[in-house]
Amino acid sequence: MARPKNQSTTDIVRMLNLLPYFQQHPGRSTMEAAVDLGLDPATIMDDLNRLFCCGIGDMPDELVDLDPQRQAVQIYDAQGMDKPLRLTRTEAGALLLALESLESIPGLVEKHAVRSAATKLRTIMHNETRGVFDSEAITDTPDEPHTITTLRTALEQGHQITLDYYHRNRDDITHRTLSPTRIFSTDGQTYLHAYDHHINDHRIFRTDMIHNITITTTPAEPHTTTLHFDTNDPFSLTHATEKATITINPNANWLVDTIPCDIETINPDGTITATLPLVSQEWLTQFALSHTDHITVTEPATIAHTIRQRAKVGLAAYHQSQTKNQNERTTTCPEYGNGSSSPSSSSSSSEPTNSPTPPAH
Repeated sequence: MARPKNQSTTDIVRMLNLLPYFQQHPGRSTMEAAVDLGLDPATIMDDLNRLFCCGIGDMPDELVDLDPQRQAVQIYDAQGMDKPLRLTRTEAGALLLALESLESIPGLVEKHAVRSAATKLRTIMHNETRGVFDSEAITDTPDEPHTITTLRTALEQGHQITLDYYHRNRDDITHRTLSPTRIFSTDGQTYLHAYDHHINDHRIFRTDMIHNITITTTPAEPHTTTLHFDTNDPFSLTHATEKATITINPNANWLVDTIPCDIETINPDGTITATLPLVSQEWLTQFALSHTDHITVTEPATIAHTIRQRAKVGLAAYHQSQTKNQNERTTTCPEYGNGSSSPSSSSSSSEPTNSPTPPAH
């Protein structure tokens, strides 16, 4: 059976790629290398033995020097061939999946550039990436959401924006004037990082909570000199110097997957004691009040006290409103309205009255 015309080149590239791999992982076994590189151990051993004959000349110091033991491979002299010539199957597959993930995130990247890079990668790797062909991202996806598109335009033009922002914890909407600084994504959610001109500080906004966004003609003032943004920690959780302790009820264990907390103890009654970085006291207060049937804040004590007081005020206002509504329903008859006589007191009643009998004429 004839070998493909590019098979020799593929074999040489695969063989030479072993040198930089084992240089970066000294002492690694052929079995471990086989798992990393997507090859079988026998092929790796054959390639290593063939590498003994590679070099720029015939003298010992002009040839590759290595110790190809199955338990541990050592490279002593790679003759300058210490850079990989091509991605391995595993590396190419991981890169393709990363590109497809980027392509599925709205507004963060130029989709044309991502698709072009993925196409070139598949072309270069030939059949090496056939295992990830089925996961190719769909190219006829709908247009990017209006909010993301508008934010990108504002960033490119360098203009301020106005918008209405819905606060889930407070259940209210505020109008904001912002200077966008960047759009980023984490845990499948897209966020806007911007300078808020109402509070004169940088804030983070969930893009799916943004409504009525408009680009103004005012130049943006992002205040980048005071901007501290870490792509690995966009919410500054690692910089929090204080932690809060909460108790999560058994019927709300799913909450541990939605907040950045560490489970400390799973108690006998099924509750979970967890700690989380205290980035904002107001956020924790609002979060606890919106999940009063799910969690209890135990530390810090000052925040726990604040939450109890706000809960009492809210409960009192609710009871007062209920009492007022009940009184209004009692004193107001829907059929006759306020101030109308009831049927029992109407002058047209057929019942006898106590009025005196008129004198006879």
